[in-house]
Amino acid sequence: ISGSVEGARGSLQYAGGGRVRVLARKEITARAEPGRAQQEDNQDEVQIDVDFSILNPWHITAPQTQAEQEAGAFVPLRVSLNEESDWKIQSSSFPEATDCVAAPSGAVAIYRESLRVKLRARRIRSSGAAQFRISLTVVLQLCDDSQCLLPETLTLIA
Repeated sequence: ISGSVEGARGSLQYAGGGRVRVLARKEITARAEPGRAQQEDNQDEVQIDVDFSILNPWHITAPQTQAEQEAGAFVPLRVSLNEESDWKIQSSSFPEATDCVAAPSGAVAIYRESLRVKLRARRIRSSGAAQFRISLTVVLQLCDDSQCLLPETLTLIA
């Protein structure tokens, strides 16, 4: 199984030299009716689950407040749609952090072992043949008790 290669895309990616596995899965929850296009109550909708499996003793920094980001040197987990996407995130749900680690700026919330990020997205325009192909960007930084690896950006196709 290959790791994350610069420019690699797919529903399954690896980061940190294989220390974390990231898998995106999509479920279509609503389909627009033809002839009623672009009406608010008639749009394609999907739910996307992004699953992370993290090897011990590694962890990922949980999302932080703006003040926490400014105070610390850790890069928090981010999951977003690519800017040119035909889709817009309606809601996102990150689980509660599984642990905290001490840092000079204070306690930092982290995820260990596994987590699932849930996104709900709605189509805002239709500009391609693969209408339900959605490109996600995941930014994460892996750390253990003694070091942090450089942040990585993954592109996943759901």
